[in-house]
Amino acid sequence: GKGAGGSGTGGRGGDAGGDDDDRAEATDRRDSRDDDAYETASDFFPQPSVKSAGVLVSLLHCVSFTSALIIAAPLPLLPRAVDHLGYGPGWTGAIFGAFAVGTVVSTKAFNSFTNADGGRAALMIVGLFLQGAAGMLFGVAGELGFSNPASVLCMFFACRAAVGVGVATTHLAVYAAINGSMGSDPARLKRTLKVNELFVALGFAAAGPLVSWLSIVGDSYADEPGENAATLGGNNPNGSATYLGVGGFRLPFQVTGFLVLGNAVWLAGDPGCLAAGTRREWLDALLDDEFESVEARAAELSSLNRAERGEGGGAEGGADGGADRGAERWSESIERRDGTLGGRRDAGVDVSAPVTSRRELLGARLVAVGGALFLACVAFGFVQPMLSLYLVDRRGFAAMENGWAQFAVAGGYLVGLLAADAEMEYTATFQAELTCAAGVFVAGCSVAAIGAADALPDVALFAILAVFGVANAHALAPALEGMKRAAADARGPGAAVTEGAVRLYNVFQDAGQVLGPVVGGLACAGAGFEGA
Repeated sequence: GKGAGGSGTGGRGGDAGGDDDDRAEATDRRDSRDDDAYETASDFFPQPSVKSAGVLVSLLHCVSFTSALIIAAPLPLLPRAVDHLGYGPGWTGAIFGAFAVGTVVSTKAFNSFTNADGGRAALMIVGLFLQGAAGMLFGVAGELGFSNPASVLCMFFACRAAVGVGVATTHLAVYAAINGSMGSDPARLKRTLKVNELFVALGFAAAGPLVSWLSIVGDSYADEPGENAATLGGNNPNGSATYLGVGGFRLPFQVTGFLVLGNAVWLAGDPGCLAAGTRREWLDALLDDEFESVEARAAELSSLNRAERGEGGGAEGGADGGADRGAERWSESIERRDGTLGGRRDAGVDVSAPVTSRRELLGARLVAVGGALFLACVAFGFVQPMLSLYLVDRRGFAAMENGWAQFAVAGGYLVGLLAADAEMEYTATFQAELTCAAGVFVAGCSVAAIGAADALPDVALFAILAVFGVANAHALAPALEGMKRAAADARGPGAAVTEGAVRLYNVFQDAGQVLGPVVGGLACAGAGFEGA
């Protein structure tokens, strides 16, 4: 263009100058649209985070750890508190079941909120505040001036259901934030999810000793220390007046609730940290489209210029090529965005694919693995809530002994998770279905052995509890993989089949978590701990 203009062809030179002006104008429009895009995104999403990726992951792990603490906090204390109020083990199981019901219902109700960054941050903040407040209120339920024990029991139900709602919404946001931030790196995503699961197990393991120790510290501040103030076995859950306002039943829930609320305050100061993944992908997709529009316009002008010079390559072909490239890249951006899963869905599943009917997947193999998952969840809810009442009342365990017994179960589960993960990762002949079968079989034998606990020394009982935890981990950890394989073998591979298997996994797990404590409480009420 410059050469033609320099040789005296003014019209050509003018056209070239016009092309340059058009390109500059298009660039200005593009920059303006880019600014508008960022401004719109800033209005729609939380502000960008000042936290690094490492700090974000640490926050998510801390949230999972403290949530596990507040879930497991009642295990050493609640059975005796309900007994003190004059109610049987069946009511204890029902209270733990209320937590599971709150978790299941809120998971299904709020799962769609994880699709947007703003909803994700709001879910986690609200969930953490709900956990902390309900957990702390649970600890003072007996000191609110109720004259009727039934009122205290109702407070227990309401608080645990609220904690369940808070835990569910928080975990939805945690998993969605991890998927949103790392969905483009499957290896890192898988590793982070595994570490987060270990933090959950670590929280369960730490809860028993921590809560028992805090109950001793709380009892030590009684105005009149004595037999009923020094030990968990004599703790009065209705809370006699205490010197510092902290009693053996109150202090554990105050501390765990405070830890959860601390995470909520940390997050509330920087909600944009949960937007790192989806916000960036949304902007990338938007700006890709804007850039492609400018490129298409430039290609159109260039082709027109060449056509005027008689160089071929018509405008229509150039414009169509640019538009096709723009549409293709936009399609890729949409696929990336749709692949960022929220909630507890399995990574790598195409959520846009139609989900296969659950009934079509219910073959014998899948039901067998799902049954093992269901029984493992029932066994946890069956054993742990009732264990404290038996250990304190029948075996005379002191506070810390009771806490270490709870640690034996949860610690065994943590070790079992690590072992099962190593087996799945490094064993070429690993079979998920066989591992689930072995895990649920050994767990069943352990539960039967606990039934003969009166004849066993304390060391043997602790060993059986640890074996129970290890076995249950081997039943739970590979269950999802086993159900996926069973579904794929029955219906053929595909995203829809995988998504259907994940949904069935959640059904079996939810049913076990809800029914386990209730069935365990009723069985203990009818047949005693050993008979149950």
